Amino acid sequence: MAEREKALADREEKIREERQQVAEDKKKVIEEEGTAVAAVTPEKPSATVPAAAKPGFAILTFMLVKEKKNGLPLYSLTLIEEETGTLLATADIRTIFQNKYLVIIGDILVVGSNAAAETAYFLFLDGKTLAPKNEGKVPLFPNTSIALSRNLLFAVTRQDNQWKLGKFSLDLNLISVFEAPVEPYTSILVSNNLIYVQAENGAVVSFALD
Repeated sequence: MAEREKALADREEKIREERQQVAEDKKKVIEEEGTAVAAVTPEKPSATVPAAAKPGFAILTFMLVKEKKNGLPLYSLTLIEEETGTLLATADIRTIFQNKYLVIIGDILVVGSNAAAETAYFLFLDGKTLAPKNEGKVPLFPNTSIALSRNLLFAVTRQDNQWKLGKFSLDLNLISVFEAPVEPYTSILVSNNLIYVQAENGAVVSFALD
């Protein structure tokens, strides 16, 4: 009788040990699978990778007022979903000084700054991701109008301690500066072979494009 009880107890102990071993093996497999999943999990997309719009909805470019400084608005360039207005991406730019921009061969041209000093420059951004592509080196009037004609850009820049109209290449390099000082907030109008601006004295003047 004692031998039968001992044999039964030994059998139960063996079953308990086998069950414990199975549980430990399962735990090990789960931990290994978790490690494998973590290893292949993609990194979080950067700020310049836009979320996808819902099927059938277009992606639009929109300027948001980010803040106001000295009473003047500063902007963020964003991509939004058509109809819903859902925010998909925001350009990683410190400051954009105005809500005007140009779309040139699929890319977006703004006047902004990535520096703490907030000096304004031309900035080219990728039209699909808003990632920075090129930055001009010539300071601009922060609220300058911008115009495009014949693959040339026009904006107000500073020269000889005066605001003047500058002519730029699409590489954002300064080609030349028109001599007459201008009102920095001037409109810039291109018509035929002439470009019209408001001079420092308030009169409307024209310059030849060539």
